[in-house]
Order: sequence, then C-alpha cells, then structure tokens
Amino acid sequence: MIKVAVIDDEYIVLEGMKAVLRRCQVEHELIGTAANSMDAMTLLRNHTCDVAFIDICLSGCSGLDMMEQLRNEGITTDFVVISGYTEFDYAQRAIRLGVFDYIDKPITIEKVRRVMESLEKRLENSRKIPNLFNEIIDSIQNRRVDEFKEKTQEFLYKSEIYDMSQEKIRSVYEWLCMIEKVIGETFNNVNVKAILPSWSEIESIREYDILICTIQNSLNQMCLLFPNRERQQHRTISQIEAYLKEHLSEEISLCDVSEEFHLSPGYISVLFKKETGSTLVKQLNNLRVERAKILLSQGEKVGITARQVGFSNYRYFIDIFKRQVGLTPNEYRGHIISQKNE
Repeated sequence: MIKVAVIDDEYIVLEGMKAVLRRCQVEHELIGTAANSMDAMTLLRNHTCDVAFIDICLSGCSGLDMMEQLRNEGITTDFVVISGYTEFDYAQRAIRLGVFDYIDKPITIEKVRRVMESLEKRLENSRKIPNLFNEIIDSIQNRRVDEFKEKTQEFLYKSEIYDMSQEKIRSVYEWLCMIEKVIGETFNNVNVKAILPSWSEIESIREYDILICTIQNSLNQMCLLFPNRERQQHRTISQIEAYLKEHLSEEISLCDVSEEFHLSPGYISVLFKKETGSTLVKQLNNLRVERAKILLSQGEKVGITARQVGFSNYRYFIDIFKRQVGLTPNEYRGHIISQKNE
C-alpha cells in the first residue's frame, strides 16, 4: 500500500486530490494533508511517507525550496509536483532534487492513476533490492559468474537511476562497494579495490548513458576475477558466435551484440580478439561470406545473396567477398555452376 501526503495551499485542490486518489484504483493510505510549507515539513518529518503530491507555489516558501530542505535532512519521500508552471528553470531544479513525476493542472483521474501505478511498480522493485543483493552475494560465494551477471543487471534495472537522482546513485554506489568488498574477500584479491571509481568521479557524471557505462565496465572487471575465467570467456565467445550465425541476414553491429549480452563493446572487442585472434567484424564477415558461397552455389542471384547475408551495401559485399575468396560473387557463382556441368 502506498502511503500518500497531499500538500497544497488551495482547499479545493486538496479536496479534489483526495477525491481523485480515492477513484484512481490504486491501493493507498492518505497519511495527511498540509496547506503550507511549515505544516508540510512537520507532516513529512513525523510520518513515513512514500510519496507527497506537492504544489510548487506554497505559502511560507516554494514547494521546491521545501523539497530541497527535506532532502538535505535525509527525507527520502518521493515528490510529485503539481503545477501549471512550464518554465525551464523550475524543471531543471526539480530534476536535480529527484522529483519522481509532474502533474500539470487541471488534475485528472488518469494523470494521478498513471503516477500511482508507476509508484506502485517502483516500490515493488525497491523492496526486492535487499533480496536481490543477497542473491548477488550468493552467486559470488558459489563462483557462479553467469548468475552474477544476470543478478547485477537486474539490480541496475530495479535501482531506477535513470532519473539521475543523487540519492539513488549514492545508494547504488554503496551497494556496489559492498559487492566489491565481498569479491575481494571471497577470491582473496587485493586488487579488487581498484575497480570501482571513487564516489567523487561517480557524483560528477551528469549523463545517464555515461553513468551506466561506467558502472557496467566495473561489473565486467569484477566478472574477470571469478575463477575459471578462461572457460567462462570461451563460453561467452561461443554464445556470441552462435548469435552471429542466427542473425546473419540482419545488420548486426558491435553495439547490438553488446546490448544482447549486457557487456560493454570494449570488453567484447578485447575478449573476442583474445579468444579467436580476430575481430568481431571480421568474424561476422567470414560467416557471411561462407553463407553467401552456399547460396551462390545453389544458383542464387548476387544481389539477393548480399541481402540475405546482411549486406545492405552491394559494392561492399562484392569487395569483402573478393578479398576473402579471390573471386567476385559472379565469378564464384559461374565457376561453381561450370564445375557442376562438367
């Protein structure tokens, strides 16, 4: 059940929000309402509250000023801003404070239901984090690197740091520090402390993509500390090669493979070179040319063959084919057909 507070200095809005909440069909408990910033801060300091719906304009101080003060006091309540404001400065400041969502006036049941359903899902995820952390620790202690990868990816997803809230990022960082410590103790590796960036480095990141990439690279490095790493790396390469074969007709990129296997492009490149002596792109082209040779030997036209093995650029296909086979696709096709007719 979601514990809710409503804060607005207009009586009609307070009563309207209470009525809308009753009709939004999401189970909740209204812990209280407040009509000014002083009462609101007293309410949120003295009661555990999951979310506070708050108007930007309040008597005493602005809603954003109040949120900032409560954040500084360590209050973790999620805030949903109710406002008619569209100014960029307000939005930027609200983002920095980690506002969960916005509801623009007029308030409707659909708007409130959308927010409450999102909150419900988020709270469900957050409650799973401690259990998930225990599963991650278990995967380390039992040397199960595949499970470690799976559970840490789930952990990042459920941590919901996409809004770049410093509070959430700090929490994730602290979890990662504990994971790093357990890995060092379990595998007796003193170098593990050099894997995670410092908090000041993490804190200075302002873009979500960069933050996730930084965390992911650290997790990948932790994976390399697991015993039997060579066997695991060989298995990963085998899985990637199988994936390439299954998707030859598509325009596969290194980023596509990265997303599919939840590994950074840089890590895949290094691992692929180490295990095969070749690059992923070269291996993909080798597989495509071998498939093309089969199709051409069956009499397929060159243009159709190029498309079926994932080359959208006809000229590039011819160039790659000739470089590997020593003949153009047409020459190869003619050579095979003449052999069959002999």
